[in-house]
This record gives sequence, C-alpha cells and structure tokens, in this order.
Amino acid sequence: MKPDGIQVDGATATLPPPTRFGLKLNDDWSLDISSVDWDQVVRHEPYLVAKWIAYLHQNEHPASMALLNALSTLLASSESVKGESTKFAPQWSDFFKSNLVLILMDIASEPDMFGAGESTFRNSAYGETCLSALSDLLFVGTNLKTWKAPPCSVREIVLRADLFFQRTWERRHLIGWSDDDVTAHLGPHGIFLPTFQLMLNLTDLYYRNLGRCPLFSTFAAHVLLYMWAYPGSQSSALSDRALDFLNSIVREEANLDNIQFFVDSMLTCDKNFARHFHTRLCQDLQAQRTVDGVLNNFTFIVIAFARRGLRHLSPQIMPNDTSKGIIPSLILACRRQICCSKSPVDAFSTGTFTQHALQTVSFLLEEKSTRDAATKQYARCLVDHNFVAILSQWLARTPEYHASQIRISDVFHTLKIASDVASYNKKTIYPTVQKDVVRVWYDTLKSLQRIQPKGNIEIQERKDGAIEMWQFFGRHFGITERQRPTTLQKSSELSKSTKYWKIPQKCFSNVCPCAAAATQHHPMRVCKGCYRVLYCSRTCQQADWKLGHNSLCKAARVQ
Repeated sequence: MKPDGIQVDGATATLPPPTRFGLKLNDDWSLDISSVDWDQVVRHEPYLVAKWIAYLHQNEHPASMALLNALSTLLASSESVKGESTKFAPQWSDFFKSNLVLILMDIASEPDMFGAGESTFRNSAYGETCLSALSDLLFVGTNLKTWKAPPCSVREIVLRADLFFQRTWERRHLIGWSDDDVTAHLGPHGIFLPTFQLMLNLTDLYYRNLGRCPLFSTFAAHVLLYMWAYPGSQSSALSDRALDFLNSIVREEANLDNIQFFVDSMLTCDKNFARHFHTRLCQDLQAQRTVDGVLNNFTFIVIAFARRGLRHLSPQIMPNDTSKGIIPSLILACRRQICCSKSPVDAFSTGTFTQHALQTVSFLLEEKSTRDAATKQYARCLVDHNFVAILSQWLARTPEYHASQIRISDVFHTLKIASDVASYNKKTIYPTVQKDVVRVWYDTLKSLQRIQPKGNIEIQERKDGAIEMWQFFGRHFGITERQRPTTLQKSSELSKSTKYWKIPQKCFSNVCPCAAAATQHHPMRVCKGCYRVLYCSRTCQQADWKLGHNSLCKAARVQ
C-alpha cells in the first residue's frame, strides 16, 4: 500500500468489499472476483467502487482493468458527463463521498505506475484508464449544473494536486518524445489526451478553490506548456485553456527569478524541446484563429521566452526561415490582429500584444546571437508583409498609448534597420519598401501632428520624438513634406473583374496593412452589394464604406 495514501474504510489487502453482483463462489465459499459484474457494481453500488478499486489495486488483481473500464464507460456516457440529466446524480455523490478521486490520484501518483510491457500490472494501459476516469470525474464534479462535489472533497483533491503535478512532470517522456531533431511523437497508449484534459480540469479546480493558479514550484505550468508544445494538443479548445492558465500563472508570479527558472527548466528539459517549442509557437502565431483573446494569451510566451530564453532559442532562429520563423510569425500575428480584430487597435488585446511583439522583433534584431538570422527574416517581411504599414500604425499611437511601457527607441531601432536593409538591397528590397513608405508616410505624420498632449509633458516629448523619427525615416527614402502628399484616406477602387472569384486576393481597404502586402494569410470577404471588392474583415469593410465605398457600391449595383 502506498504509505501516504488515503485509507478507505472497509478496504484491506486481505478482505474484499461486499457486493450483490458476484455470480460465483470459490470452494471455500469466498467470492469469485472474476465473476463480478462490474457494470452493475458501478451503476448500483457506487459507494463500493472506491473500496473495490483500492482492494484490487493493492492485490494487483487482473479484475482492476475490468472495473476501471466499467467506471470509464459510465463516466464517458453523454448524459452523465454533459450534465443534461440528473439520472446519475446519486452516483456522483457516492463517488466523491467515498474518496474515489483521491484513490485514483494516489494510484496515478505511485512512482512505479506506467511501467513498460503489457505483463506488468501497473502498465501504461492501466495508468491511462486511471487518468481517463480521473479526468471525467473532475469534469463532472465541477461542471454539472444540477450537482456539485462536496467542498471537503474538493479541498482534499487540491491538497493532493501538487504531488500529482510533480509526478506528471517526472513522467513527461510518456507525454511526448522525439527520435531526431525535428520529429515529435506522442507517448504510448494514448496517454496524452486524458493527461492533458486531467491537468486542465485539476488546474481549474485548483483555481476555483484557492483563488489562484498553481505556483511554478508545483510543476503544473511545466506540464501544461510541455503538452501544449506537442502535436496531440492540436485541439484548439484544449490549447486555448492551457495558454489561458499559463498566462495567469506568469502574470501572478512577481518573482523574476522564478520566471527565469521556469523558462530555463522548460527549454532544457529534453534534448529537442526548444526546437519543438519554437515550431509550435510559430505555427500558432500564424494560425487563423489566433486573434483577440487567443492572441493575448501568447503575450506571456513572447515576453518570457523570447527575452529570457534566448540563449536556448537562438539556435532555432534560422536565416532561411523567412516564412515560418519567429520574425514573420510575430509580424503576421500583428497584421492579423490589426485588420481582423473585433476590438479597436488601442484595446488591450491589440495594443498589448503588438507592443510586446514589436519590442521582441527589435530585441531579436539587436541581440548579437540572433542579429544576422533575424535580419534576414525581417528583410523578407518588409517585402512580403508590408511591415512598414504596421510600424506606421503603431508609431502613430505610441506617444499616447501606455506611455510608460513603450520605448520610442524600440520603434526607432526597427525603422532604422528597415532603412539599412533596404539600402543594402537596392535592387530587390528598396523599391518595395520605398513604395510602402510613400503610401503611409503622409497620413502617419499627420496623425502624429494631430495628437493633443493637453499639458502632459511626457506625451509632448514623445510626440516630438516620434515626428522627428518619422521625418528622418521618410528622408531616407526621398520623401519630405514639400512633395505632393499621398493619402490613404480615400475609397478603394473597384476591381475591373465583375466576377468576384477572379478578384485579386488582397484587402481593398486602403488603410489596412494587407492592402499592399505581397502575400495574404487569411480568408477574404466579398462586398455583397457590388461583388467587386474584397476585405479582410468587417472592420476593413466598414472603414472603406465610410471613406466612400458606399457611393461606388451603389453605382456598381445600378450598372
């Protein structure tokens, strides 16, 4: 028996619990355990399930799997898990009152669980079934609308959570592993999904009971990030919940040394984890669904790992990774957020992520270990993603927005490198960047000049610095205020094609960064009035409508 495990009343290593559903007796009139109908026990004797599981486990009886499978079948049934019926409410009460969750947590936390080989009693299949039952029990106990787990049971579960988190981290090789520098695999017997769901449910229960997420010292954050990085977590719902918890854990941690410990221990936990983490981060930053709240949860990863984990991540930043690397991924995420967000650009999700993403780009361009590779990725982004437009939109808001958090020097450094890269590549990059600068230069300057500091000296200084910086940037490309201005504050022109499926795949809203980008990375919506223009989002469509598309649209419909 596990020395610190919970004792279940009536369960001993020598005497089995009673049951009405044993079909045979042995010669000595004792119960033939192999004849017990475990489905009936689970459904009609739920108060005995914990005792039976403890007894069978302690005696390493082969009937353990049959009982766990019967329990899992009941827990996974739609009417019980989804809470659409009160039919099984008495069973939930008996399960929790009899400490079934604690018994399963103790079993799953035993050091010799998940052993290799089918002949081993505590093998991976047995462990997986325990985890699946645990996950469903915790979900039901915390999410049923008609019944809640007793507070005393919840407190006991939370007290055991720290050890469970630590044991799970020690067994991370069962969650995911790799046999080379690139390929990642999941562990055996499908352990990944039930473990991920269980970790999320347990973290949720932890938060509800204690009012905070688990600390770094519990290794809960380690397990969540590790599982997020591997391919089995492609379920967006699970990934989003994991990132939400991770974001909360980092934000609640005031000790920077603890954050550094977390970053270092994660990126060195396995030989190839840094590569897999970098790959997954870039994939998710480029995913269509990564916008608004989902994108905001990436802020902590960008801040914590790009800054504090650079020593381990710098080898993953490759100069030829110009489409899927960290620089294009950050820029694409900013671009999507600016044009596809349902919130204004100054709202928290857009402003905070864009702020830290652009600071991270500047940081990677400046650091010696990443400068060369990041600059080559950045150069491609200047051509493909109209990064100048993103910088201009952000610069126009920098003097007023979160003045204490945004450094003008970061924007200046990023603009200077854009100038240097363009000048160094006169034939390939300079013409495109110059065209992009011409499009946005005048409107950005006027936006800066219209800022009213209202007596705020800091905003006035930042405004003056931003204007001087933008004018200097324009002169590098031969642009001054004396020239005839180019403005984007006008309606888009209709496509020459009258068949909307032949319309060029670009956003027709002039003020959108995607309008002049060489590549598009999200679906377009057609104006259903004229079917002659495409937009990234409703926001772009509304902006173009206000700038005059309403008149063009009506005229096109008359034709």
